[in-house]
Parts: sequence; C-alpha cells; structure tokens
Amino acid sequence: SSSSSSSSIQLSHILSILSYATEFEQHIAVRHNEQSTLRKLIKYLPHVISITGRQKEEEQEDWCSQVCTKVNVLLQTHFMRVPLKSKEIVRDQQVVLSYCVNLLYAMIDIMSTLQTLLNGVLITIELCQMLVQA
Repeated sequence: SSSSSSSSIQLSHILSILSYATEFEQHIAVRHNEQSTLRKLIKYLPHVISITGRQKEEEQEDWCSQVCTKVNVLLQTHFMRVPLKSKEIVRDQQVVLSYCVNLLYAMIDIMSTLQTLLNGVLITIELCQMLVQA
C-alpha cells in the first residue's frame, strides 16, 4: 500500500545515512583530481545520491567534493564490483569498508529499539550482507 511505502525506509536512505558517518570525515579526503572521476561514476550508480536535496547541475561541483558523496560512490561501486583505476581510491574504498559493518550494526541496534523502524533494520541487515558478499 502507498501509505506503508511512504513511511518505509529504503536502501538508498540507509546508504545515505551510512555515508554521513563522522568516522569517514576523519579518514577519507576528496582529492582534486577525484572529483571528475566521482562525477562520472555517479551517472552509473543504481541509487541516486542526494545531499540535502541539492540536485542542480551547478551545485554538483561542491557536491562531488564532499566526503559523504565519495563514501556513497565507493560503497555502490563495491556492490556493483566496478573496478576502480586509482590506487588511492581503492585504498579509500578499503578504509570505508573496514568501518561499515560496525557502523551498520550500530544502526541496527538503534533502529531495533524503535518499532516504527523495523523495516529499516531488515534493509540494514541486507546492506550488511551486500558489503560482505560483494
């Protein structure tokens, strides 16, 4: 039904929340030469990346310089098994992946205490499996 689907959490939401984790801000940087690479990769990702609702083309510059965007791209390319050409980006992807399982378990703990977010728990568990299996 449409009322339950509007309140349910989707995979893209969990991915977005995960991408904003402060752990990544401390360990991942967006290098100047990577912004164009990220912009190219974004076009092929299955889940749209939206940052605070900004979708305009002219704001994409700023958007691709944000760590949360890079993390989201690195996760989605991991799920899709997209080979990354830069050794630095591959290293960053490994760092991101090393934090994700613990962060997802923390998200599961929080959501499981709230009855309304049980759908989110299932999706987060699914995301955990995707991380490990990709």
